[in-house]
Amino acid sequence: MELRHLRALEAVLATGSFTAAAAARHVSQPALWAQIKELEAELGLKLFLRSGRGVAPTAACLALRPRLDVALRELGDFRRAATEIRDGWDAPARIACAPSHVSRFLAGCLRALVDREPRSPFPVIVPVTTQTAIETLESGGVDLLVEPRSKRARRDAAPLYPVRVVAVGHAARAKSAALHVRALDGVPLATMPSDSLVRRMLGDAAAAADVRLRVVHESRDAAALLALAREGLCTAVLADEMLDEGAAERAVPLAGRRALAVELWLAWRNEEALSPAARALRDVMIERAAARRAATGARRPSRRRRA
Repeated sequence: MELRHLRALEAVLATGSFTAAAAARHVSQPALWAQIKELEAELGLKLFLRSGRGVAPTAACLALRPRLDVALRELGDFRRAATEIRDGWDAPARIACAPSHVSRFLAGCLRALVDREPRSPFPVIVPVTTQTAIETLESGGVDLLVEPRSKRARRDAAPLYPVRVVAVGHAARAKSAALHVRALDGVPLATMPSDSLVRRMLGDAAAAADVRLRVVHESRDAAALLALAREGLCTAVLADEMLDEGAAERAVPLAGRRALAVELWLAWRNEEALSPAARALRDVMIERAAARRAATGARRPSRRRRA
């Protein structure tokens, strides 16, 4: 019996089908099916029965499931202990994120990490675009990834905070709760490049509202975008986490059919692949994000119904 057999069993139990389990394990369906058959032969037990388009666990399989969870957890603890003995805290965490995330959130997390774990080496921060983010994580190029998504799509992930698309400049001078994308029709815009999340969200909202975007300057440099807006040359459209304190006061959230916003998540491949330093950084980031959400909720005024 090998670890791959136990992981295959765990995946089929979690997904309810060989096809979905194979996709989750990044192997072919025949290969995963063969691993289950090898495990059944070694145990002398039938583990699954066909059920519609999927499979259902047998009574024997359900009886083994608690032991499976224990075995995988203990094996993970064993591997982590071995990694710490072998590598100690020499291997730095590798985290991929947008540069704006460093100033908005990551820098404070690193300060907390140094205070908690002085042994932890300074992490390697890798800049990525939304087009290369997942590939960088899945290929093992980084341990942790800060990525935008509208809903949770993987088990090994935790929410951080929301990011909103905002406007700063002439079109946004009339301060209001939100600025509809229709107000940008034909207006000179300075915004992010076409491969960015901000640009994609802006483009989708404009297309839905039949708005013509007039982009006169593209840059990932927030200071450059805001400088053009400050001189009255155009309206800057960017993510709110890219703003300095002064620009944040002048920014107006953009909206189309709905608010242009998305949640940032922290993702990692799996627990066993994390070094001690990467695991410590992940835990600090999750704790600080939870504290920020709790503080934001506490500051939000309650809404009372009008009599």
